[in-house]
Amino acid sequence: MNAEQYVARVPDLYRNAFQKALAGKVSPRQAIKQKCLDCCCFQRKEVELCNVKTCPLFPFKPTYGSKPSGSAEAAKENVPGASLVGSTTD
Repeated sequence: MNAEQYVARVPDLYRNAFQKALAGKVSPRQAIKQKCLDCCCFQRKEVELCNVKTCPLFPFKPTYGSKPSGSAEAAKENVPGASLVGSTTD
């Protein structure tokens, strides 16, 4: 499936924003929002309910907890093994 075919399956409500995200014409936050919607079959409630903590975008998802999305603290608290990133062992 090419990009044009892929975009054609996006619901009308989200198609314009999705195309902009694919073209790199949105903020990283908006691109993440579009990817989360895509992953959850464009069901906003499913994005809210998403609990896939192994997803690299989980700490940045639009409905993420009370800490600022993308904060290092949020990532370490909620992603298994995230506290190991950047750590060294002797």
